[in-house]
Amino acid sequence: MKLTDYQFVFIPKWFLINHPDYYFTTDKKLYNSKTNRIIKKVVKGGYSVGYVIDGKFLTLKKLKPLIRKVERKSLNCLI
Repeated sequence: MKLTDYQFVFIPKWFLINHPDYYFTTDKKLYNSKTNRIIKKVVKGGYSVGYVIDGKFLTLKKLKPLIRKVERKSLNCLI
């Protein structure tokens, strides 16, 4: 039996202002860089959709004002 090793690369696109360890990737998944885990989307009470961040449930409506785009720096010296 041969074991296969998988390696995933998560590219940050948006980050949360109050929580610098959490960011959304290019495939729209929330990732915690401190624990190296993907955070699952949760439905609470049958209608509230959001994420549990630092032990606190935040709905998508509360998260939207906290999201900022990650600024990319060019790796090319000429640009």
